[in-house]
Amino acid sequence: MQNLINAGTLTQNQGAGLIDKLNQVSVKLDEGQAGAACSQLNSFINQVNAFINNHSLTQAQGQALIDAANAIKADSGCP
Repeated sequence: MQNLINAGTLTQNQGAGLIDKLNQVSVKLDEGQAGAACSQLNSFINQVNAFINNHSLTQAQGQALIDAANAIKADSGCP
């Protein structure tokens, strides 16, 4: 995420929003709250899709982030 911010692809605020969602996923997983973590991951994916749709991210950049989020979802047992 920081690379996308440093490159100017995402603004500091856009990147911070995504980073915050991922931090919340980590907290929820540490607390054993898989359902809440899954919800946060879905929120992250929705935000990435919004950034793709408004052309802040390319399809390829966004898909890489979505793929990573989906991998976390799979590892966490999310539906």
